[in-house]
Amino acid sequence: LRSNPNATFVATDIAPTCVEQLWEVVERERIGNFKERITAFVADSADLGQTHLFQGLNADVALIMFTLSAVSPEGQIAMLRNALAALRPGGVLCVRDHGLYDMVQLRTHPL
Repeated sequence: LRSNPNATFVATDIAPTCVEQLWEVVERERIGNFKERITAFVADSADLGQTHLFQGLNADVALIMFTLSAVSPEGQIAMLRNALAALRPGGVLCVRDHGLYDMVQLRTHPL
């Protein structure tokens, strides 16, 4: 956001605390007028019933980070569909998650 004055940022999390922490960082770091360029809201992106919250965001890029492995296969499909709904035509979806048989997966999913 600092290096691109035209960039906007949309963040969502199922936990209100995480959204509040984002705003705290913006305040603490004195990130100027970024409040006008940041949209953050609480939502369960693994719920297709909340797709309306993601439609029309026209994001250039969507990032799903360390969450797909934490939800059911049905939730994974919903999360991917909601991320795609947030993208503009031609937008890019990036995914970063835990690898097969890593410790997080072994703790949370029976294999």
